Amino acid sequence: MHHIIIDTDPGTDDYQAILSALGSQKIEVLGITTVAGNVGIRKTTANALRILEAVRRTEIGVYPGADKALKKTSVDAANIHGEDGLAGSKLPPSTTLPREQHGVDFILNTLKAHPPKTVTIAALGPMTNLALALQKAPETMKLLKEIVAMGGGFGTFQDLHLTSGGNITPRAEFNIYADPEAAQIVCDSGISLTMLPLDTTHQAIITPERQSKIASIPLLGEDLNGVMHAARAAEKSYNGAPHPPLHDPTVMIYLDDPTIFQTIDCKISVSAADDDSRGETTFRKDISGKPHKASLGLNSDAFFDAVQRCISRCADLSISRKN
Repeated sequence: MHHIIIDTDPGTDDYQAILSALGSQKIEVLGITTVAGNVGIRKTTANALRILEAVRRTEIGVYPGADKALKKTSVDAANIHGEDGLAGSKLPPSTTLPREQHGVDFILNTLKAHPPKTVTIAALGPMTNLALALQKAPETMKLLKEIVAMGGGFGTFQDLHLTSGGNITPRAEFNIYADPEAAQIVCDSGISLTMLPLDTTHQAIITPERQSKIASIPLLGEDLNGVMHAARAAEKSYNGAPHPPLHDPTVMIYLDDPTIFQTIDCKISVSAADDDSRGETTFRKDISGKPHKASLGLNSDAFFDAVQRCISRCADLSISRKN
């Protein structure tokens, strides 16, 4: 069983990632921390609360975290995820309030309250909260079991007309580009890190057949169908691709079943330079100790089967709570 904190910026694919975590039989969600990323912190926090309320899991606390990047002006991805961050969704506003504790403090206090090396952070957005926690209490952060993050790109994929390592610039993936100083701190911390980059997520393409299967899930399918339709339109407009990739659920499915993914041991580095390399991720395999792993591929059919299985179980559990 993985005991996880979800650090997230919902986000349409974050929505499906959270549902996948809640439906996995191998994951216990200890809490959700939010960060500015796809949209601003007020909206990402509101969206996390909306998602939890929709599946009747409001006992899980939502803890607002960083509202801006460490140094540079924050960027967002409202052009992809919509102005409210959940384009295509009809989830109502939540009646639940976020917790008063700051997300960074929740991370550190949770680590101190659990045995060492038993808590994992599932990072779905910019790594600002993690970097702030490392700056505030580096010894406490060493109690982490690992960080599993969606982010980066190494340029080994060819899908969606991309030929290099980025989706917001030719060399940078959005989550890393949004706060490369934070990602650099995390990568240099010595904490075990597994990165699920664009090289992998761009193999997880939402074909109409896969969308139809997810849309058939009771309780949640209709809303997710609307989200996937919006993502399809946004991807076609932004990248000219007819089918969108499913990024953030790769983190949860990796925790649920790592055999679906191909990984290598490596050392990942991030550029925070003020030039066209800003946000670029690179890896080297010839490093002693190799504190990191990078996924360079997945079995796409097995991945979508796992997403459908986890979200279906999340829906079933929610229905049973209502009854």
